[in-house]
Amino acid sequence: MTDQSTPLVTPVAREALALALRQIDLMTQVEIAEALCVSASTISRFVSAELPRAISILCAAGITLVPCGSEIVDSDELTALESMARKYLEHRISLRREP
Repeated sequence: MTDQSTPLVTPVAREALALALRQIDLMTQVEIAEALCVSASTISRFVSAELPRAISILCAAGITLVPCGSEIVDSDELTALESMARKYLEHRISLRREP
C-alpha cells in the first residue's frame, strides 16, 4: 500500500507539473487568484501543496495538460504535413543549387 499523503509522481506527471509551473510563472499569483475569484494565498497554498498531487491524479486518469490555445492534431495529419513540408523544402534547396 502506498502512502496516501505523497502522490506517486510518474515521469509524465513530472513533465505536466513542470509545464504547469512554467505557465504559472508567466502570471502573478494575484492575477491567477483574480481570474479564479480566490485569494492569492489560496493560489500559493495550492501551488506548493496540492498542484503536484492534482497533476498526478489527472495523469493517472489519462488526462493530458496542455497550454491554453493548443490544438489537437491527428498524428497521421501531422506526419503528412511534415512529409509535404520536407518535400517542399528539398525542392526549394534544389532550385538554389541550379545555375
